[in-house]
Amino acid sequence: MVFQVPSLLAPLTVVENVELPLLLAQADTLDARQAALETLDQMQLTALAEKLPEELSGGQAQRVAVARSLVASPRLIVADEPTGQLDHPTARHLFDVLLASLEGTDTALVVATHDKAIADRMQTIWQIHSGILEGNV
Repeated sequence: MVFQVPSLLAPLTVVENVELPLLLAQADTLDARQAALETLDQMQLTALAEKLPEELSGGQAQRVAVARSLVASPRLIVADEPTGQLDHPTARHLFDVLLASLEGTDTALVVATHDKAIADRMQTIWQIHSGILEGNV
């Protein structure tokens, strides 16, 4: 899950935040660290690995949250307004990195957004108008 506002744990470094899902799933500590570092590298965040969330910009924190969602190679990512708190260039970059990270995987991505530019990049778009769900399947 990727929330509208980054939900990083303040006392943990970036790499610790990213490895957390693997550790909670009882992965080996060294394997979890390696996977977290590889995911951070994929997201172009390696230089931030030892920083705390309070030391990050909003865009960096949201990219770390996306990295955390990707690290365990999930079958589904649900993103609730993942770019809602970001300016347009940062939002576009975040979404570019997210989509690039999913290429070649079997991960499904469901995004709730009010940003038409983001929605238009999705393969299937569903909209709610006057309480009625409409979509292009």
